[in-house]
Amino acid sequence: MARWPAAAACALGAALLGMLAVSASGQSPVAAADGEGGNSRFTCTDTEKKRPGCTGTCPDRCPRSCVALCPSCQTYCPDQVQPVRPALFVFGDGSLDVGNNNYIEPNEVGDPWRANHSYYGIDFPKSEPTGRFSNGFNMADFIAKAMGFKMSPPAYMSLNSPAKLDAGFAGVNYIYNIMTRSEPDNKTDVPHLLSSYGDNITALYNLGARKFAIINVPTLCTPVVSHTCDDLMTSLPKDFNDGIKPLMASLASNLDGLRYSIADFYAFSDVVSANPSAYGFVNTGASCCEGPCATNYRPPCANRMEYWYWDQENPTEQAAKLATTTFFNGTTQFTAPVNFETLINQK
Repeated sequence: MARWPAAAACALGAALLGMLAVSASGQSPVAAADGEGGNSRFTCTDTEKKRPGCTGTCPDRCPRSCVALCPSCQTYCPDQVQPVRPALFVFGDGSLDVGNNNYIEPNEVGDPWRANHSYYGIDFPKSEPTGRFSNGFNMADFIAKAMGFKMSPPAYMSLNSPAKLDAGFAGVNYIYNIMTRSEPDNKTDVPHLLSSYGDNITALYNLGARKFAIINVPTLCTPVVSHTCDDLMTSLPKDFNDGIKPLMASLASNLDGLRYSIADFYAFSDVVSANPSAYGFVNTGASCCEGPCATNYRPPCANRMEYWYWDQENPTEQAAKLATTTFFNGTTQFTAPVNFETLINQK
């Protein structure tokens, strides 16, 4: 979990992947541009001079539209945006971790897989391995940038007095653990996970959170298990994802002021895998950085922007950017009932 210290609560995390929650006092992000009502425009340029050819005319709510017009732009026009979101909390797995795995003791959650070594972070500023399971930035970073922040907050466990992990928020890769059990046990575990997930959302609500953006569970048939993927690994995330929808609808009807958006990462991944070239990818089935993704192993692929998977389980920076852009300000094809930006701006 990562945290910005602030008065209002936000969260981005899901029982197996991710969730965003904003307190009732949270204000909408705004852009510094002339005009009102989203009609003014200005030129988005690569102010960091990393992508000289990346320019475009963007509406005043840059960086959201700038992402679509300049998909390879790394700056997101930070000079044009005034972040006013008071806080962001991130709960999730390796796709959202900004470095908590560096601080978790093995006796708390088992022996955590670390991402504090090369080749992790090879495309991060200064090629620094930060604990992100990515070649660069991850989904949490891109959500934070889209909200107007320069980058994600530091890992929660890096703070002076972080709370100890408890049963509610300790681990998120539960499905991998229950796949080894019998079929009846698996069917029982999914409702249990949904119930626990609802309890955790209610706990966040009681702490002041009012808006929840949830990224559902993607396919479990990642490179680490691609040769042994079976019907069970396909059905488990679908069962969980199908249960999230009525769960959130029920919570919204019973908890005054609770609003939500569910991003369908499972469906989006399937669409990209079915037609990779349409999204700029050449490989959506193998990892760019194989094995332990370490310097004593083979180096990663050179065309990292064309791979969906960075390591055996987690997306590349490019895949993370594409997905979060779609969830944040895309159509409702992959977000329901609204996209993340609309959710954040709701009164």
